[in-house]
Amino acid sequence: FTIDAGIRYEHTSHRYDNLIDDALDNRETYNTWIPSLNISANLSPFHFAISYRRTTYRPSYRQLDEAIRYVDSREYQNGNPNLRSPKNDDFDLAAHYVFPFGTLSGFLTYQRSEDRISFSSDVLDSDNGLVLMTYANLPVIHKIFAHITMSIKVGSWLNLRPYAEVTKQWHSIICDGRKISLSKPIWKAGVNMWIN
Repeated sequence: FTIDAGIRYEHTSHRYDNLIDDALDNRETYNTWIPSLNISANLSPFHFAISYRRTTYRPSYRQLDEAIRYVDSREYQNGNPNLRSPKNDDFDLAAHYVFPFGTLSGFLTYQRSEDRISFSSDVLDSDNGLVLMTYANLPVIHKIFAHITMSIKVGSWLNLRPYAEVTKQWHSIICDGRKISLSKPIWKAGVNMWIN
């Protein structure tokens, strides 16, 4: 039986100076606590593990730079100096069971994503199809991923590995004034085979 726990404090400060326009200068400071926890046990023939971790990353200078850049005749692009740092909280559960002619494994992951960075568009000229692409923080997104697989030994020369998995998120967007759901689950199943 093993328990590992930790916490990290991260302080990041950056300074971006625009040599052409001082109004586009950018200063940002980020302070984040990043905890983690892992619990595992080996109770032969059963093994399980539970873990939690937080991850984060900082917006790039390009994503923060609000100077407008020409892309082509229909698109301009700029950054968003008000972007917040995305954070992910991941909870994982894994289990593994050994039986006489193979193994059975499965894991379940729940993720809570906050302030994920995505492209956002504003129409500048609808008659000519001219848009300004920028960046925006998304609202909280919840996602689960579940996977189960079995390894079956058939004789001394064949190994079969059937599996099934599903991914589902809870998220929607507004497009042309309509709410569109992006929450449909994605299923996948199959069988891998090895011949020795």
